[in-house]
Amino acid sequence: MNIHLICIQTYHAHWAGHSGYHHFLSRLPEDILVTHLRIPREQVSGKELRGAEKLWFRLVTHWAKRRVNPWTTQNDLLAEFRLLKRVRKSLKGSEKVIVHFLDGEIGYNFFSSLSQTLGSDKERVRIIVSYHQPCSILEKVLPHKVRTKELDMVLTVGTSQFPFFNFLPEERLRFVPHGIDTDYFRPANRPTDDTQVYCLTVGHWLRDFDTLEQVIRSAPKQVIFRIVAGKEHIKQFTSLKNVELYSGIADEELLRLYQNSDIGLMPLQDSTANNGLLEMMACGLPVISSRVGSVGDYLPEKSGILIDGNDPEAFLLAVKRLADSLAERRSFGEAARNRALELDWTNIAGQMAEIYHGV
Repeated sequence: MNIHLICIQTYHAHWAGHSGYHHFLSRLPEDILVTHLRIPREQVSGKELRGAEKLWFRLVTHWAKRRVNPWTTQNDLLAEFRLLKRVRKSLKGSEKVIVHFLDGEIGYNFFSSLSQTLGSDKERVRIIVSYHQPCSILEKVLPHKVRTKELDMVLTVGTSQFPFFNFLPEERLRFVPHGIDTDYFRPANRPTDDTQVYCLTVGHWLRDFDTLEQVIRSAPKQVIFRIVAGKEHIKQFTSLKNVELYSGIADEELLRLYQNSDIGLMPLQDSTANNGLLEMMACGLPVISSRVGSVGDYLPEKSGILIDGNDPEAFLLAVKRLADSLAERRSFGEAARNRALELDWTNIAGQMAEIYHGV
């Protein structure tokens, strides 16, 4: 069957080049023609608007942010409205068109309603939306979640998201794990120095920095903490002595930190998929994280240590345990790498291809 897949993704400037949900697209089979639209999170200038857009667009976007989705931007909405023309053109040369919104919390707002104007051609169009945020966030940004009933498929990146979509029939709700590029993110051979152990924390979204700070303040002197996050987040740690702080670093530097650290330390408030956690696992780091959300979908017990209730003392004991045992670090790290290999983007692309053909 001739399938044209149009994927819409909101692009965030802080993303690392080898991270992100879209990497499965380049690994899809050749019988799926892919158009990947990356939408920058910027305001739309008047010069970009064409024809009737000049009259109604700003009014609609102002209303949409207040009543439909506080996270959406003018660019996301403009891309969604213009998508209809692209679909019409694609239907002339394809048997089926699949529209996949890769960031449903931001990019999918009106398209199901707009697609009704396709008339009988609507029968050849399928709409899939992926959601990435925990239920607590989805409740805030998707006040009209009932609109997802119109979709042909909802994809989650964690089983903890299922309660939010419990009104959907089982056949239209699927968990497909987030993947990882295990060729790029890989372990590196490095000499082991027992005099210092490096703990690495990456990212800012839904991180529990207060727990992290308490752990750092009580940790043994031989444990050095490396924190990679935005400048507004790392300033919390500038007065501490046993930390290295990084912000706005290049992809190569991030990979170096993964490959030259000993433990991944990720206290989380909540989580579905987590790029930082997956990248640590792929680089063979044993991970200490929080037993929240969907972390257990990605990090089996033998791959790391999960802490209940974000207890700082429990995190500290886990850090000491791994810092004192090279054998355990190696055992957990090897299991983490093996789990990451199961989540390689090639395997995830196979699951996605099955879904595309199925719908």
